[in-house]
Amino acid sequence: MKILLIEDDPDTAGYVANGLRENSHMVEHAANGRDGLFLASGGDHDMMVIDRMLPGLDGLSIVKTIRVAGMKAPVLMLTNLGGINDRVEGLEAGADDYLVKPFAFAELLARIMRNAGQLVTRTMLLENVWDFHFDPRTSVVETHISRLRAKVDRGFAVELIHTLRGSGYCIREPR
Repeated sequence: MKILLIEDDPDTAGYVANGLRENSHMVEHAANGRDGLFLASGGDHDMMVIDRMLPGLDGLSIVKTIRVAGMKAPVLMLTNLGGINDRVEGLEAGADDYLVKPFAFAELLARIMRNAGQLVTRTMLLENVWDFHFDPRTSVVETHISRLRAKVDRGFAVELIHTLRGSGYCIREPR
């Protein structure tokens, strides 16, 4: 997978880029928002990992700009800003996922869809995405799955996100 990493902290950027390369990903790196937007505009990345607080142009502006331009590559926000409002703002800007620093590299890899074909239950999503350790009795999971499908599956003959009735969801790569 070709991943664009937009991160201004050299230690974090090196750690993430090296870890992704060790897991067979190609990584292109930008250390500021303007260079990141320029690289993103090429449109040839399978995924983008974007910090929120960047010099030149912040991560939210980058995400909004690429979404307005019609770019559909998944975006993972990787940031120090971890409040509920911060996460909601990032997701509403067009990010597909949001991971707060400090983070475990294993979790970063898991969020880059390394678990294709494995079952992900509603409870797993509530706990790992929203940090809910109870059932909020809302359709938050279903709503977000629907939005993901609209971004990931729309326009393609083969769907990636599948519902396993009564169990959860899984991602199956096209054959």
